[in-house]
Amino acid sequence: MAGFARVCEGVTAGLALVLAGSPLSVAETVMERPFSKHAMVVSACPLASEAGVEIMRQGGNAFDAAACTGFVMAVTWPEAGNLGGGGFMVARKGDGEVVTLDFRETVRDGRAALVLGSPGGSTIITTVMQVFLNVALHGMDIQDAVAAPRHHAQWTPDEIFTEPNAFTEETRAALEGLGHRFNEKPSTIGAANCILIGHDGLHGAPDPRRQSSAKGF
Repeated sequence: MAGFARVCEGVTAGLALVLAGSPLSVAETVMERPFSKHAMVVSACPLASEAGVEIMRQGGNAFDAAACTGFVMAVTWPEAGNLGGGGFMVARKGDGEVVTLDFRETVRDGRAALVLGSPGGSTIITTVMQVFLNVALHGMDIQDAVAAPRHHAQWTPDEIFTEPNAFTEETRAALEGLGHRFNEKPSTIGAANCILIGHDGLHGAPDPRRQSSAKGF
């Protein structure tokens, strides 16, 4: 993990160079013929690919590299999602064992507990994480967790976008004192439609920001 932290620190420090540089042309990209006998990472971001390879150089495996690559791209290309939502994986381990992973839902005691999702490009991670924290950390009812005001920030523009009442006056003043700038969005952030799986049944939580609905039987 220390190696992972060092790689990510280096990636963060180098982001300005990537954002300022011009992208490769299609012709330049096609001419490249990467080859390796040991490990290979291919992603939409050079820094993310290098970070993933570095993890394997330091003894990590393909799972570690995939996680690192996703973390880096969450910074360099947040619009792609990367850490938001979930997914599925069929992977072959070094000893030949084939494993299937389902990481779309949040589990508790080995059972599905929360189903979270939202549209919104770069705000997907923001929306899903804040709803999760509202439930898991702050103990909110799932509908209150979905309806609670949200805020969002990313690499650029360097502003904190907020829905009304997302911060107390004291918190906002403290952040402004640290140099943060605020931009109260005229529109909403995300549209989380979620389900909490309780011991008594399923609790639907449509997002009031849009004409969402939840139905069950």
